[in-house]
Amino acid sequence: MLVLSAVPAACGAHVIGEPEAPRHPVPAPGMSGTIAFDPHILIDQFGYRPDDEKVAVLRDPHVGYDSARRFTPGTSYQLRRAADGEVVFTGTPQPWNQGQVEASSGDAGWWLDFSAFRAPGVYFLYDTTHKVRSAAFAIRADVYAPILKAALRMYYYQRSGFAKKAPFAPACWSDDPAYVGPGQDTQAHDVTDRDNRAKVRDLSGGWFDAGDTNKYTTFAAQPVHQLLTAYQENPAAFGDDFGIPESGNGIPDVIDEVKWEIDWLKKMQNADGSAALKVGEIVDATGTQPSLDRNPRYYIPSCTSATIAVAGMFAHAAVVFGSVGPLHSASSDLQERAQLAWKNYQRTPKQAHCDAGVIRAASADWSEADQSSAAVVAAVYLYALTGDAEYGAYVVKHYRETRPYRDFGWSRYNPEQGEALLFYTTLATADAETKAAILADKARDLSAGNHVYGFQPNDDLYRAFLPDDGYHWGSNAPRANYGNSNMDVLSYGIKNPGSAADYGLRAREILHYFHGVNPFAMVYLSNMYPYGATHSVNEIYHTWFWHDSKWSDALQSECGPAPGYVPGGPNAGAVKSGVPATLIPPAGQPPQKSYRDWNTPWPEASWAITEPAIYYQSSYVELLSKFVGPAATPTTAATAKRRPRPALCAASDKRSPKPAWVYHDGAFLWGGDWSYNASIWYADKDGLPAGGRYDIKVALTGAWGGFQPFARSLNFDLSPYGYLTFALKPTVANQTLRLSFARRKDLPAGVAVDPLKYGPAPVVGQWTTYKIPLADAGVTGLRVLKFAISDQTGLAKNVFYLDEIGFLPADPQPATVPGG
Repeated sequence: MLVLSAVPAACGAHVIGEPEAPRHPVPAPGMSGTIAFDPHILIDQFGYRPDDEKVAVLRDPHVGYDSARRFTPGTSYQLRRAADGEVVFTGTPQPWNQGQVEASSGDAGWWLDFSAFRAPGVYFLYDTTHKVRSAAFAIRADVYAPILKAALRMYYYQRSGFAKKAPFAPACWSDDPAYVGPGQDTQAHDVTDRDNRAKVRDLSGGWFDAGDTNKYTTFAAQPVHQLLTAYQENPAAFGDDFGIPESGNGIPDVIDEVKWEIDWLKKMQNADGSAALKVGEIVDATGTQPSLDRNPRYYIPSCTSATIAVAGMFAHAAVVFGSVGPLHSASSDLQERAQLAWKNYQRTPKQAHCDAGVIRAASADWSEADQSSAAVVAAVYLYALTGDAEYGAYVVKHYRETRPYRDFGWSRYNPEQGEALLFYTTLATADAETKAAILADKARDLSAGNHVYGFQPNDDLYRAFLPDDGYHWGSNAPRANYGNSNMDVLSYGIKNPGSAADYGLRAREILHYFHGVNPFAMVYLSNMYPYGATHSVNEIYHTWFWHDSKWSDALQSECGPAPGYVPGGPNAGAVKSGVPATLIPPAGQPPQKSYRDWNTPWPEASWAITEPAIYYQSSYVELLSKFVGPAATPTTAATAKRRPRPALCAASDKRSPKPAWVYHDGAFLWGGDWSYNASIWYADKDGLPAGGRYDIKVALTGAWGGFQPFARSLNFDLSPYGYLTFALKPTVANQTLRLSFARRKDLPAGVAVDPLKYGPAPVVGQWTTYKIPLADAGVTGLRVLKFAISDQTGLAKNVFYLDEIGFLPADPQPATVPGG
């Protein structure tokens, strides 16, 4: 095992993006390497944040392929420092559920709680009776940050038509652009009219969908929406340093990655707004490096399911891109494309049978009901963008057609639908009755008794309950989404009176399950040895990382698969999915043990269990991101508070005297950016932020340029506020600024003022905070579209830094005494 703190050095020594592939697991650190590892002692193999619960699971197999490997723990366990073996904590295991055998896993077990120990470092648990240990793990505030980078980089390796080369990919996972040859994605033919050269199109780019290299418009919806939502809810988790070619461009890398897919979807859209459904091959996939696949590629022409899918993705991307300075023009283009797709969908008879299966692998069709659900998602984000009554009315009329109203668990399946409804409730102009109904319905879901929400100790030995019918093809996606649905309870401040359920704990324990607290003592991500795993997924079904190739097995092959891929997961229906009944496991096992670490194709059909997919990945990435960065969700429900969300600041709550932040704690929280004569970086560290992880860097590209954010509602109510505040750090002497406001249609509001007269004179290289009375700017009580902080030095090139920008409540007025 590699000590986690060594990972950055390993990355820098070879490539920007990924540590070089080890030929075998890295030796365990320090004294832990002298003690045998025992897979019955389970912990999160990456580690824990200091204030989080830390509970080891000690497993005793009774039923299933490993029932002969019984284990009874010793009475005393020591937490030892990995470097020198020093004992730092001692505890006694407690039997789970009075020693009962859990049906879903076939195991009994014990829990060992060492939550009280919080000191950062690398440790392992030691059984004093059996003289064996757990995997080594870290306790550190940012313990999951490198794991998030590895998981997001899966999308980089899935890029079609893009070279993976040093310094962003090590030699093991380097490849030339795929499907750019004659008759391939740059010259894709209509599969329904193959000889018609007039229909040949450039449909290059985008992500490979899964273990195959086809590309589906409809299947892109979940990952695009989830990655955008993950960024909206915790932008501080996503830096501009994930080791992809776009890193360092001033745009968070998760947005760069989504933009790669969005740019492909733009190619899939036709001039009338409709969209093509699918791109791929008409022969079954075989193992080869993607760039060496010379098979011709075809596309399925327009289908209403694809059209409404792109309407939603374009609209959501436009909402988010509008808050990223360099992508403002892209946001405007996507808004137009989303509206065009919406109009086409509304006037076109619905098509639910466009994919005849000629292009191989899964059907890309959506039923008419699924299309109606997707239309609500599109309407939510179009309404957020435009405020147009048509979209708002559509949401009000149709919101109950989404998945949360056909299933329990809200966002456990089709998570983009439940998440869009919750996002709608944050909009300033959302219909009050509909907003209240959505939040009440989510609250009712909490108390429905389906074991989706909160942590219930007797539900699961492995502390991450999933019902038996959830162990199906792709079970790792709903598992992660159970965590996301729980976190939504905290994010939106939803109450469940009379319940002491700990929603954050449920989500964290699901994360630990992914990281090794499961019956296989396995990290459910591929080849994570360079990132600190003791035992991670070694094989996945993927046409690039094919069986018996040099990419097949992380332990036995020259390279193994690229790190960070989430496989489908345990599948209790594996035999029905084509896996031989004689292959044990996964066949004939309790649901949690219906997994096998292998990638053999037909006739063993490993794709039913170990194939990754961009939507399994997004479910995990969204969950993991909630526990990365300074804005990560608090540890306990008691201390959890509703995090600032981009849309929340669009509304002015006259009942609340709290500040309305525009940029706070390293996150941009307004609708978007119409800055002029300037380049804006929202994730800057050069200025040594005044508060949070990042600050805003304003780099002039012309004289009199400025920072100009606009409100998400396009009509921000200033009546509850008395001041605008911001912190400034100049880089030139005699820095001068101008503050101005504008209403809709760019009508001036109030008068321009010199904001720097409301505080000390600015000093080069130092932060100074200013508090400008709105009354002096003449905008008290007005509704405004935007404001600008513009440079007045006249310099064509200048840099200054801004931080902690927001509106503060008016000073309290003295009470009036009757007659006095």
